[in-house]
Amino acid sequence: MLNWTGTLLAGLGETLVLLYLLLASGDLFLQKLVHVMPTLRDKKRAVEISHEIQQNISNYLFSVSLINLGLGMVGSCGLYFMGVPNAAMWGMFVALLNFVPYFGPVAGIVLLAAVGLLTFDTMWQGLLPPGWYLLLHLLEANLITPVLLGRRFTLNPVVIFVSLIFWTWLWGVPGALLSVPILVSIKVVCDRVPAMSSVTELLSR
Repeated sequence: MLNWTGTLLAGLGETLVLLYLLLASGDLFLQKLVHVMPTLRDKKRAVEISHEIQQNISNYLFSVSLINLGLGMVGSCGLYFMGVPNAAMWGMFVALLNFVPYFGPVAGIVLLAAVGLLTFDTMWQGLLPPGWYLLLHLLEANLITPVLLGRRFTLNPVVIFVSLIFWTWLWGVPGALLSVPILVSIKVVCDRVPAMSSVTELLSR
């Protein structure tokens, strides 16, 4: 448990440092990219692709943040009425885990199962918190998120899963959080470059 906690805290620290460096650099990478482009047309295309990537990632993160915030609030209310102590904290914690595709919800269910079984005396009461979160997650994953994001971010679920495994293995916690935004960025580039249309077909659902 101590080793896992240390790894998690180190990953969170790396994420914050990476976020700070990216914000501090501003448009440095875009300026360098424009500088190395050979023609004016390529320079304009690079700027357009960069702005489209920024807009898509901003829309994605904003939408997912709203969805997870709503999930955390509804989950906290359910846990409160079940009698789970510190219901608001656990609800927000599983909402944060929901930012990580696939692995995050599984970790949230395991966490709430442990909380429920340690809190209540009977088995069926102990399984109510993870069951409540599982129900909310199924509604969010199969109804709410497809309606809000399905038309704009039609990514192949298999590609998302492979990307999640790869970036988590490479970067740990930062890789897990950045796996979908990286895929969105790659898809935007492939959509705007005709020579990479085959990659777009592979990434799309």
